[in-house]
Amino acid sequence: MALWEGATPADLLDDLGNAIAQKYRRIELALERKLRRYLEQAIEAPTDLSARLAAVKALREQAARLVATMPPERVAAVVAQIAAGEAATEVARQLLSIPSLAGSTVTSGGLWAVAASQIELTDTLRALNARIHRAPADAYQAMTAAMQPDMLIGRSTWEQVQRRQVDQYLADGITGFIDRSDRRWRIGSYAEMATRTAAARAWRDQSVASMRENGITTFTPVLGSSACGKCAAWAGKVLSDGRVGRVEVPHALTGEATPVHIDATLAEARAAGWGHPNCRCVLIPSLPGLERRDVTTHDPEHERARDTMRALEREVRAARRDNDTEGVEAAQRALRDHTREHGLRRRYWREQLEFSGG
Repeated sequence: MALWEGATPADLLDDLGNAIAQKYRRIELALERKLRRYLEQAIEAPTDLSARLAAVKALREQAARLVATMPPERVAAVVAQIAAGEAATEVARQLLSIPSLAGSTVTSGGLWAVAASQIELTDTLRALNARIHRAPADAYQAMTAAMQPDMLIGRSTWEQVQRRQVDQYLADGITGFIDRSDRRWRIGSYAEMATRTAAARAWRDQSVASMRENGITTFTPVLGSSACGKCAAWAGKVLSDGRVGRVEVPHALTGEATPVHIDATLAEARAAGWGHPNCRCVLIPSLPGLERRDVTTHDPEHERARDTMRALEREVRAARRDNDTEGVEAAQRALRDHTREHGLRRRYWREQLEFSGG
């Protein structure tokens, strides 16, 4: 089941999110090409009712065929199982460094722990598929209804206006939408975020389940250096699945009961913003004497560098949208220099026109 060969959990989450998003982006592009063809035909020769109905039917049939290639239940199950399997393997590796638990084994029998993340992703993908299924036909009907020539302007001017409207509509994304935070997304980028979020939750839930099977009930968040401020507040903290304050846990080296201080429960940390959508934090065992060489902490400078990288990616996309070749080259050059200077991983797919949001 475990197919990932990345270096960190964050790489796994990014790779899973991008794999699903790329499939949705191909669907978007196919729908856009067909919709544009029908709209261009309507501009050149306004269609009658029968022709419009035939176009709507064709768009709906194409959308149905395309979304059928992304069954939500199957996609969500694969994402959850890969993330959970890798989490169980990583916990097993961690426990090998704990002498008092060296004889323990970790299995993937805790997959029940990731059921909620799988259900959540399934519901999200169902909603996305439903939107894709109806979006092209709705867009065609709305655009053709608006294509009524203004008798006060010339035909060529009217056609130019209509083509600009079509270009803008497709640039915004026929399958796009605005979320509750008034942020515009396209289906592909939203699918990436939802997949990454579900995979992270599956990883964390499986990690907790695996550690519980080995008697570990205290955990520490591992933060990426570019983690956000909400997650940064939990750097170095000790969390549990129910207890807070002073408790006794097995010493990592001797196995003897040793007091530790628990800062909060997992539920309290989540309520305070840790583990938010797009969060890449993971959990490791928190035991006295456990060596923590791999634990990283929040770095505000690195966070700012990541935000700058996102802004440069938007500049590349904007230049592509304006067909500004020199602008694209300049923005890509700035992005290349920035990622090299700050040691960031460049995500080339985020520079493409079909990506927006995130």
